Amino acid sequence: MAAPALLPSFYFFFLAFNVEA
Repeated sequence: MAAPALLPSFYFFFLAFNVEA
């Protein structure tokens, strides 16, 4: 987790995937 900007992106992707499922 060297890129802090990548964290929100991954979180958003996980949230979207959870909603889709």
